[in-house]
Amino acid sequence: MNIKAFAQHELISTTPGDIPLWHWSSGQSIINIMRIIQTQDHFRHFSQKAVGSGLYASTSAVDLMEYGPSVIHFKVKPGTKALMIHPYVFGVGVPEIFDMALQHSGWTDFHPSMSTATVCDVERPADVIDELLDELELPCCFYTFGLYLACMVRDSRCIDFDPQMNSNETVLAYHQANPEEVPMMAPHLLPAWLAKHDS
Repeated sequence: MNIKAFAQHELISTTPGDIPLWHWSSGQSIINIMRIIQTQDHFRHFSQKAVGSGLYASTSAVDLMEYGPSVIHFKVKPGTKALMIHPYVFGVGVPEIFDMALQHSGWTDFHPSMSTATVCDVERPADVIDELLDELELPCCFYTFGLYLACMVRDSRCIDFDPQMNSNETVLAYHQANPEEVPMMAPHLLPAWLAKHDS
């Protein structure tokens, strides 16, 4: 299988609207991320994880709290072309959860013609994804982490960020709308964070 040709025909989609995202890290890292976004720079030098090198963020405001005490909220702009990290191809995530997460985000036009019988997992997904993002000139990719749709951003030009916005307040609003959600890996962090910030 020629993965580049396959990705061009089957794995590129366009964001249907604003996709809200949250990234948790240290305070200094958040300051650095804000500078990169405001200068429209890239995140290629960020450490490589499961789906490549870049800025990782979740559509759940609370799920990744274990990565640090500070948060930044931003959105991927509508009409952004993205590489879709389908579990059948890359072995990242669960196909049924991927489909449900896309539907929850209003993503209705991504229907690749694939199955476990026709597509094999790629070796070293992160390396392959990095190469595809560069070769296809795509600014980001979407995948599922646990139960939620997530995004790895390479080029900050696809991001809509308001420097005047209070990211902590967006987390509080998200929690009020989704009180049942807790960080999967560290559920104890949410009550402590709320006690500190929900005044």
